[in-house]
Amino acid sequence: MTLLEAIDRNTGNVPLVRLLAAIMMSVSQAFYIAIGTADSEPLLTTTGLTLWKHAFIIFFGLSGFLLLASWERHPDALRFFLARLLRILPGLIFAALLTVVLGAAFTALSLSSYADPMALGAYILRVTVLMDGQAHLPGVFGPPAPEDHVLTTLWTMKFLIAGIIGVILLGITGLFRWAFIHVAAIVALIALDLALNGAQPLITLHDAIGHGVRFGLCFALGMAAWRFRSSLPMHGRIAAAAALMTLAGMWFGGFPTLAYYVLELYVALWLAFGLRLPKTRASDTDLSYGLYLYAWPATQAWHMVAPDMSIALLAILGTATGGVLAAFSWYAVERPAMACLPRLLSRARRSSLSAA
Repeated sequence: MTLLEAIDRNTGNVPLVRLLAAIMMSVSQAFYIAIGTADSEPLLTTTGLTLWKHAFIIFFGLSGFLLLASWERHPDALRFFLARLLRILPGLIFAALLTVVLGAAFTALSLSSYADPMALGAYILRVTVLMDGQAHLPGVFGPPAPEDHVLTTLWTMKFLIAGIIGVILLGITGLFRWAFIHVAAIVALIALDLALNGAQPLITLHDAIGHGVRFGLCFALGMAAWRFRSSLPMHGRIAAAAALMTLAGMWFGGFPTLAYYVLELYVALWLAFGLRLPKTRASDTDLSYGLYLYAWPATQAWHMVAPDMSIALLAILGTATGGVLAAFSWYAVERPAMACLPRLLSRARRSSLSAA
């Protein structure tokens, strides 16, 4: 069976795979919040990657795959842009407003000092417009929390936005159809990753450069998987072998970091499309974005309440609380917003015709 044949079966497991990656990210954050450093994560010593970096292999790999698939199915720049806008912005605006309200319970300031319109307005703008993961609320998450950032994971959003812009450019120009483009992008990014790893002992690099190359490589691999879907084999035995190799690397170490990108993305694609699961309501429920947003502040809040809580319990409570907030966001904000796409697209096209 090829990946194309697996996709045609439409098993609908993508939201569950993305949720698994979000849970991995949430668990990883608990280590950092509890200790103030990621050095204690067990996977770091064997794989060179923290658990959240393994999670983002899946996130960005699937994003590259799904975004290129979305473009090819509907090659319309306006539609593509509005669909991404409705998927990202309403949930983000709601998260900014909700954290402002909930922050009142965790601020070290008086409510009158906390409710400073300028400070709260600056926070909302930094979150919704700049997508700034370092935006903070007045007096919220001071010691014993390691940082006063509220929606910390937003720092990765700029890389996703760059990927979205890249897909639009490739789509408008038609270059995504060229197999050479995908192969060349992967080779170039691998070369950059190897070069940066070799240069790091000699020069100080901004973290964004390394993250951009790694996330870009995962994104490019995902796009290539879609481009070559008709010839890419998708079998349970290959997925099982890839999973076992990944686990062996995590346990014993010694694998090159680049190997995890390929192995874990293949397993993610097989879980998303190759594994047959019964169709349920949960198949159409995507809590991954909400958990991506809320897991950090939820875990921070639990750590503030009980600083001596074990990492395991902190991860469980932070993930569960973030999941509840994610579910509320999905049903109250994200899904209704995405349902507005046909109406918003129609209005945008009427406006453009009127302007013309």
